[in-house]
Amino acid sequence: MSGFITFQTSGAPSCTGSLRAAPAHGWRGIIAVVAFLGGLRMGSAQTVAEGKTTGLTETEATVSYVSEVPWQWNGEEGNPLELWARKLSMEWARAPGEVEERLANLRPELSWERLAITSRTKKAGAFVVQGYELIESGDAAELDGLLVPSRNGRAAFTEFVILRQRRTRASGDERKFSMLDLWKKQILVDRGGCGELVYRWLDRENRPGTGATSRAREAEYRSATSAAEAVLAVYFGEVDACVVCRSSYTQVLTTNPNGLAARLEEAKVSPPLLKHVIACPRSMPSKRRLELVKNAKEIRMQLADGEWQLTVPKPEDFKELRQLIGDWQKYFGNDKESDPDSAPPTPPASAAQTAVPAEQLQKGECR
Repeated sequence: MSGFITFQTSGAPSCTGSLRAAPAHGWRGIIAVVAFLGGLRMGSAQTVAEGKTTGLTETEATVSYVSEVPWQWNGEEGNPLELWARKLSMEWARAPGEVEERLANLRPELSWERLAITSRTKKAGAFVVQGYELIESGDAAELDGLLVPSRNGRAAFTEFVILRQRRTRASGDERKFSMLDLWKKQILVDRGGCGELVYRWLDRENRPGTGATSRAREAEYRSATSAAEAVLAVYFGEVDACVVCRSSYTQVLTTNPNGLAARLEEAKVSPPLLKHVIACPRSMPSKRRLELVKNAKEIRMQLADGEWQLTVPKPEDFKELRQLIGDWQKYFGNDKESDPDSAPPTPPASAAQTAVPAEQLQKGECR
């Protein structure tokens, strides 16, 4: 499985048959067939040349994303940032049926630093990024949050779950799980398509729970190639615990719901954290932002868990994520050695406060 969605394209109509039958109709028949085929090609070329009318300039219709996400995507749907970037690139291409045109406005970058340069130099109009990266580095990249993938009216969130084998509890034992329970243990971690977000959460939970200034001092964390690998390793006792996103764990459970659930327990669960954001340059005028929102309104993408669309985020969508990043910066903001008692820096407002308010975008108003 390649890990990418293959978008079906439509080419020119085909004409079946043979020119050998033409002599029965004389040279007029040959000319008629040639003229017919030529007309098909001209009609197809005209359709491609007209393309789509999006109201966006070439730069505004260019989509950028970070293509080099840590670890491979074996057995998964693929890099979610790239899936949405390719989808937007296809929808906004001037000639959607031509592969070259679809790729012409797709701009992958190898790092967030390179993506930030692309934003500051105004070489793209839309950026598919991790939500936590937008909060951490949106100011430096001069980006504002604009849209989020959503399904059934709810933005795409993830919950991380710490799983371990069920333990036999003595009567009256009500002791709750503590991160100290993972001291010197081996833990597999599946990132769930969210980059370093799972480690931001683990760092945040470890510091107050154990006092450790680094995950490595508290336990041995190793990245898994898939959620299935991580869950089954705990099931068979190969590692002490694993951390996976709930949606992936739910999918793994379908393979053996009774057996897995009977042996495994959810020791700790993260709050729902916003996953991905489609951002735009901060310098983009409100009118052009409205054009982007308008042209993304009808875009749909079918994934394994259902049909997704792009909607304007609500301020509360960023609440838990902003709290997490604020806590993480409090503990680890200065080379992971900051004073834990110091006040956390205020996360950049770019993700939720500087964008055009949702109610204005939904009404078609500008600031």
